[in-house]
Amino acid sequence: MKKLSSLVFTTTVLFLFFIIPYNYGSLLVDTMTEGNNNLISYDENKNSIITPKPIPRISRSEKEALIRASGQDPKKRGRHSRLEKSHKKRDRRSPDIYDPNTPWRRNFILPKRVPIIKKQKPLQELKLHKCPKNFDAVTQSKDNITYAFAGDYVYQVWRDFGIPQKAAYKINDLFPGGPRTVNVALTNFRSGVMVLIERNKVYRYRYNKKSKRFYLGNKSPQQLTEKITFLPKIGLQWIDGNIVLFDHGKFATYDPYWNLSTFSADSEPYFPGMPKDIIGMVYKNPSTLLLYTKSNRLAIYDTTVYKVVEEFPIKVEEYVACLTKST
Repeated sequence: MKKLSSLVFTTTVLFLFFIIPYNYGSLLVDTMTEGNNNLISYDENKNSIITPKPIPRISRSEKEALIRASGQDPKKRGRHSRLEKSHKKRDRRSPDIYDPNTPWRRNFILPKRVPIIKKQKPLQELKLHKCPKNFDAVTQSKDNITYAFAGDYVYQVWRDFGIPQKAAYKINDLFPGGPRTVNVALTNFRSGVMVLIERNKVYRYRYNKKSKRFYLGNKSPQQLTEKITFLPKIGLQWIDGNIVLFDHGKFATYDPYWNLSTFSADSEPYFPGMPKDIIGMVYKNPSTLLLYTKSNRLAIYDTTVYKVVEEFPIKVEEYVACLTKST
């Protein structure tokens, strides 16, 4: 009888806990009334946390269909991925496989021809000159070097054993065959490709560690796809891996290699709390984005609460290799 009564009591408690609503006070969830369909949650201090709408993903077959619709062949890619190379198997009768039991079957063939990279003139750093008032675009490369573009100049900022280093070049010297000026600069941290955009012309660059130079990528430059109906002002790689281009409250996802846009919409529901005057990203980790603004400030954007938590002013003459701030 006691066991039965305890079982009834436990069942009643569980029923009240799960069925009857309870106001916990530590977390409240509500919907926005502005029509953005974002989810707003409140922490213990009643601070609102806006959850952005997720960017829709497409399957591989859907993307291949889009590539074919654009007049390209998805099977013909100039540069294969490491995964494809690792899965590529040799023929069992390949002549370059040595079998000690049958050494007479080995054919000594010439090694594969190594592609000859055209030697370029050594880079010459610019002398100290007047600093720009502000930058046009900023990005950080995969090897943690920041590139700031202003007019026809590009400034490098990095650390060598903890010591700050600076350099300045002409854009066409550091990026051969590139644009005269840069409106948007971004880096794909998965592939290491740096993308430069001048109005609606897109340039893709790969960095060669051996020669320590940038080389123009395959099928580059090319005109920005017509599906992106605006001239991009900002570009960055979002925390989900999507490369995103922005302009005046609108955004579009973009694949620089295939020159495809798979999705576009108003930016506020998908990127809440994002500063309106950013020109690029100088640091990224899963929970924090360090954004550079047009007013020469570094904004720390927290991706756990989706808002700027702090800003720092930057002195241009101390940040890059230039002499004095221009008036």
